Amino acid sequence: MRYTFIFLGLLASVIALALSILPFGLIALIPAILGLILGYLASKASKKQGKSKLPANLIFLLSIIALIITSYRTVFTENTVETDTEFIEKEKESKEEALEELEELETMDEDSLQ
Repeated sequence: MRYTFIFLGLLASVIALALSILPFGLIALIPAILGLILGYLASKASKKQGKSKLPANLIFLLSIIALIITSYRTVFTENTVETDTEFIEKEKESKEEALEELEELETMDEDSLQ
């Protein structure tokens, strides 16, 4: 059971660390808290079996680092939405060009019918 807790705890803490670095926001809290819980269970199982607590401490360390990074990014990173005026202008120009091309095609069709 100890190896299961260690494996799942390491997996959860590594996923939490990856999600905390990537721009996923507060989603990284879920595997970080799961990593802390599994680290605690691994620590208890290691104590019960009299084995090394180093893997459990590693799980705690990685999960706490993920929590710190996520908290820092949540508090100090400001999410802003900016309007892209260049894109809007290009879109207007392309619509105008499309209308001009349609008008040219209409005049060409009228000329060919006559």
